[in-house]
Parts: sequence; C-alpha cells; structure tokens
Amino acid sequence: MKIFLTGVTGLLGRHVAQLCSEEGHEVIALIRDKKVLHSKFRHELNICYGDLLDINSIPENLNGAEIVIHCAADTSMWVRRNQKQEQINVRGLQNLIEAAKKVNIKKFIHVSSANTIGFGDSNNPANESIKLTTSSSRLSYINTKIIGEEILLNEFKKNNFPVVILNPTFMLGPQDYKVGSGKLILAAMKKQILVYPAGGKNIVDVRDVAQAILNSIRSGKTGNNYLICNENLTYKEIFTIIGSYTNVSVPQHRLTYFMGIVIGNLGSLIEYIIGKPSTINSKCIKLAFENHYYTSEKAKIDLGFTTRPVKETIHDTINWFNNEYVQHQAG
Repeated sequence: MKIFLTGVTGLLGRHVAQLCSEEGHEVIALIRDKKVLHSKFRHELNICYGDLLDINSIPENLNGAEIVIHCAADTSMWVRRNQKQEQINVRGLQNLIEAAKKVNIKKFIHVSSANTIGFGDSNNPANESIKLTTSSSRLSYINTKIIGEEILLNEFKKNNFPVVILNPTFMLGPQDYKVGSGKLILAAMKKQILVYPAGGKNIVDVRDVAQAILNSIRSGKTGNNYLICNENLTYKEIFTIIGSYTNVSVPQHRLTYFMGIVIGNLGSLIEYIIGKPSTINSKCIKLAFENHYYTSEKAKIDLGFTTRPVKETIHDTINWFNNEYVQHQAG
C-alpha cells in the first residue's frame, strides 16, 4: 500500500515511517527542507520536497498514495498568538485536504492532540465525548488543533471525507532528535528540576502511537476521534520513575501555585523579550497544576490499541538520550 506521510522528521513521523516500511508499505514522505536526505532515515523512503503552505508544491496526485497520514504540526506552546502556527496547523491542513480530495484516497489519518478534549481526573478520566470548542488556557497550539478537527469533521459530514482523528497524549520515546517532549526527560537528567507541580499528565509511548496509526488504517471508523493514551501519573510519580533510571535525586518539594504563577509570568516576559517560545510560560504553568487524565477504551475496542508500561517508555527514552542522542550531537 502507498502511504503519503507528513512530519517524517519529527518524533512520531519517524516511528510511523519505520513501522510502515517494516509492514511492507511504500512511504512517500513530504519534506520541506531540501537539506534532509534519505541517509537521515533508517528505512526506505520516497522523499518528495514540498511545503504544506504552498498547495502547488504538494503532489497533485499525492504520487499514487491510497492513504494520507498527517503528522506534521507546529507544536510550540507560545503564550502569544502564533500566526505562523495558525498557518501551518490550519491552512497547511486545508491544502492537504484539498490535495487528498482530488485523488479519492481511502483514508486520511489526522494526528491531533488530547488537548482538544476536556481532561478528567484520576477517578473519572476523560473520553472522546468531551470535545472542546476553545482552549481554556487560550494557547494558540490547542486552538489550532481544535479548528483543524472542526474542518475535518465538517468535510466528513458534508462530503463523506474518510478522516480518522487520533488524539495522543504526551508522547515519549527514542529518536527524539529535535527534542520535543523529551525536554522533560533531559531537564530531569540534567538536574534542572528542583520542585514538582501539583498536577499530572497522561504519558504514552510514541511507538505505541505509531502502531495505533497503522491500526486505524485497517479498523478506524471514519468521522471518529480516538484518544491514544496510557498511564495517568502525577508529576511526582513521573520524576520518581525518571530518578529510578538515573543518578538524579527526585524533587522532594511541591511547587506552590503562587510561585508557579510568578515563574510562569517571568517565562512569558522572556518570550516577549526574545521573540520566541521559552520552556515555561504563564499558560503552560497553569496546565501543570491540572490533572490531564484520559482513557483509551474506545481505541482499545476499535483499533486493538495496546500499550507497554510507562516505566519501559521512560527507561528506553533515557537510554536513547544517553547513547544515540549523544553520538548524534557529537556529529
């Protein structure tokens, strides 16, 4: 089967491409940067260079693909309105939809975010029925993902567009060359985290998300969302697991909400001064005091979704940073 894939240079896209190749599919990867060569990947790829913001650069027939998997996104959590992010996550998606409609593809797998779904707590984790219409934190990233889902589901209702939307939670795993979500692990490994916030999040292995994407090609129901998640953990539990695989002491003191707001506002000020996102800002810190807990029961039933223990995920991520990432940085 021919699969047209975006976002192949990112953490999830790399694993999706590798899994597709291992299962015998032909991967056609849309890449914007012409400096990225085949040698950057461990598996067979057909690279076509193009930009989602330039509809004329997207292959008119998607190079014969039957399936589109859209992993590409700007995931920065900038506190201010991010117009570049809006262009990539919304207009780029619209251009890809138009290209896909011309060739009558079998399925369009869109990778969104669990943040488009209202979060639950440890007793009542959220499911797909709690859809948000706007981000409570007013983060541009979340709002663009909400808009993107609305566009896709409207296409499904009006034109029977064969979309399946996956909503992964916080992904960790090997091959995080751009260091996205892995910043949490690296910060803990470098002893940069001295306190922990009161909230928690759901962690899922990127390799399990990649498998869920392939499963959704076979059994995902069009017009549906699927939460792709694993274990709900407090930040203290997360740092305790990280500490068990490193020589780093686990933070013993909980960050107060007041101090969290002070630190977050300072981070936002730095963003405004330097003109780009910082690691922490006022909106992200508020999220850290919430419990973003979810359940993947629907995906387990429809997609046959399975997960490995979070301890294994964190262990493998730390091991990758200590070995392959170090070699990669050395050049």
